[in-house]
Amino acid sequence: MNADESSPSGMGRMNDMNKHLEKYKNKLPKSVKYVEDNLTNYRCIRCGSPILLDPEIEDYPYQCLTCDENMYSFEVESSEQELTAEEIENIITYLTQQKGLDIKDVGTVITRKRAIELVRELLTSIDDHCDEFTVKVDAIIGSGITKEELKLLGFDYMVSYIEDYKEKNE
Repeated sequence: MNADESSPSGMGRMNDMNKHLEKYKNKLPKSVKYVEDNLTNYRCIRCGSPILLDPEIEDYPYQCLTCDENMYSFEVESSEQELTAEEIENIITYLTQQKGLDIKDVGTVITRKRAIELVRELLTSIDDHCDEFTVKVDAIIGSGITKEELKLLGFDYMVSYIEDYKEKNE
């Protein structure tokens, strides 16, 4: 964490963050670690959201998840504002849904990342009579992605659809 943890305000912010992250530690350890390693003491000057460092982009490493873009240092401002439980939840949700963190690797034919992409493609263009749809559902099923993972990714309603699909095609 970039906040000066030795200062009283830095310690308060750190304790606040840890308190909100506690409920995710066992269930989503990679996402929690990512937040602990990359959360800064900056906020977006546009929307006021907390800023994470994006270790993959050197030129503009500050990432606002609300604006969904990386920023330069002049686009963020230092802040001692405490993190809310809702802000932490939004960050964790973004990390699991967009970055695919905490999706277990079971050595499947297609990668988890590709399974997530396929689910998203399905949601944007569902056509039950389309062969392409059948291929995508088969690929998702073949990826080994679990019901829990689909729910974690926010695709609760796909679980029952895929179960129905499996029953019809067995």
